[in-house]
Amino acid sequence: MHSCVTNVPGVVSMTSTFALTNATMSYISAIAISGFEQSIASNPTLKNGVNVIGGVLTKKAVADSHGLAYSEF
Repeated sequence: MHSCVTNVPGVVSMTSTFALTNATMSYISAIAISGFEQSIASNPTLKNGVNVIGGVLTKKAVADSHGLAYSEF
């Protein structure tokens, strides 16, 4: 899994770390307990965040903007 967070304040790095952890821990726990595919299938919020699975685009808007094919998850 890859996550990119821009402009996280370096001055308050500990606070930023706690805030990010608090915001993402429920998703991380769900993936750890149920596995990636089951978590994505059962959680619309997680599913909405997936753009590529196994090298296949899963977002129509991304595929359309690059002239590529896509497949629903």
